[in-house]
Amino acid sequence: MKALLYAAGALVLILVLTVIFRPPPPFAADYYNEDLDPARAPVQEETDEEVFPIRVSHGTMMLTPLASYDITAVVLSKKRYYFGWSAEVAPYDFALGWKGMAKENTRKTVHIRQRSRWYYFQVKGESPYTLGYISRNSANTHVIPATENLRWALRRVKKDDYIRLSGFLVKARGFIRGREVFWNSSISRTDTGDGACEVLYAFRLYHEGKIYE
Repeated sequence: MKALLYAAGALVLILVLTVIFRPPPPFAADYYNEDLDPARAPVQEETDEEVFPIRVSHGTMMLTPLASYDITAVVLSKKRYYFGWSAEVAPYDFALGWKGMAKENTRKTVHIRQRSRWYYFQVKGESPYTLGYISRNSANTHVIPATENLRWALRRVKKDDYIRLSGFLVKARGFIRGREVFWNSSISRTDTGDGACEVLYAFRLYHEGKIYE
């Protein structure tokens, strides 16, 4: 009987702590009614935005905007990272697809996986797309949320969701525990390999009819 009481007490405690420490739901700054259409490539434009800092544990990162960036895409895969300075700065990687890569019947013919801040794709036999087409119309994007509200909103995004992200592609430099660290965004949709991922400082997310900032 005592064992059952202890177990019940522990369960109650866990439930109470879960309620207390559960993050608040993200707040929508506005709403939209139109469907998100990933038929076009991301829109990238020059920017004159100046360098700005963001605080991280045990250091500061300086972000240099390289270009403004607006992307509407399907989430082909999503990966959460937990450890290290890069996980604190950009907790989520989104493998995003547009144009043909956003079509449900065809993206199912491409196997995508993410690991160690990279993404990998493999074409299945019946796929209508070449590796080159997939590379040009998809991207692994390290998303730096501009606010805590956005951080929680990104948590809700799932594979196969349609989203729109607005922000800046950035170059990140900083010192963490006295060690220099850096992260450079790609500014091309045609590069591959090391350095081909986008590093996106996102200040706006469109998802399921809500706009988060």
